[in-house]
Amino acid sequence: MNKFPSLVSTFFALWLLGACTPEKNANQDLPHPVEDDTRQLNDALADYTDNYLGWHRNTYQVTGENVGACTPGTVSTGMQDTLLQRVNYYRRLCGLDMITLNAEANASIQAAALMFQANNSASSNPPSTWQCYTAAADSAAQRCRLSGSAKGTEAIDFWMQDTGAGNTACANRRWILYTRATQFGVGGNDRYTLLCTADHYQDKPGLPDYVAWPPARFIPSPLVPSRWSFSQPGADFSTCTIEMSGPAGSSPVVLQKNFINPNFGDATVTWDIANLPLPPPGGLIKYQVSINGVRKDNQTRNYAYVVSVFNPIR
Repeated sequence: MNKFPSLVSTFFALWLLGACTPEKNANQDLPHPVEDDTRQLNDALADYTDNYLGWHRNTYQVTGENVGACTPGTVSTGMQDTLLQRVNYYRRLCGLDMITLNAEANASIQAAALMFQANNSASSNPPSTWQCYTAAADSAAQRCRLSGSAKGTEAIDFWMQDTGAGNTACANRRWILYTRATQFGVGGNDRYTLLCTADHYQDKPGLPDYVAWPPARFIPSPLVPSRWSFSQPGADFSTCTIEMSGPAGSSPVVLQKNFINPNFGDATVTWDIANLPLPPPGGLIKYQVSINGVRKDNQTRNYAYVVSVFNPIR
């Protein structure tokens, strides 16, 4: 008996079944944009709750400090870990490597904090006639970020905001987010908080193409400053233009251009935004940022990114 017709019938039936089966969408397995936004928002909120709000300390515990005897003492490990956690929280949001603490830098910082307290004054160029003056204290005084008002983790937040007419270069923020930094020193006392790099710099593979603050991700509204910044090693921002768009539409931004000393962090441009709208409790606002005309390696480059600002109060 000839089986050929039955084979043909079987093949035709299989072909017809395949033709009538809906084709699988190539994007079917990809996350839906709204669902992906929800996931990233929930992750950012949990990160903020656990690794920011959960690590707050502004009271120092210094063991062995004696101002009269010019003995700096040692900051508690808990405070050192908390300050390090806050610095690394900000760095991680920008895609940067985590830094570690340097014991020698920590000791110099404590010597500077003691010197400031002994003289009831702080200076980046202290005279050698000051009480408790040492070479280590002088070195830390010249190199460190210093806060005499905000204490502990609040000082780190204060430096990341970098508001005020004298901070248009965002020097404090740029040190915290310096791409080549590997080690910092932290410390202080009830009067002062200090932070400085430990001069352990290195070029690292896998760094982000740029460092923006606020970064191109979901960011809690309490951390959003009125002064934004964009950094890139070796870049020239002198002729760049910046535009932002959000709830009120698109508008040019007045730049505070800074021509950065090559020995001082990464090249950076900053800009101020007056009365930036922030979301209400449970709300979300997305800002599109465009930076055009950046010069680097004999090329002109353009950048665009989105900052998603959410209110963590639910």
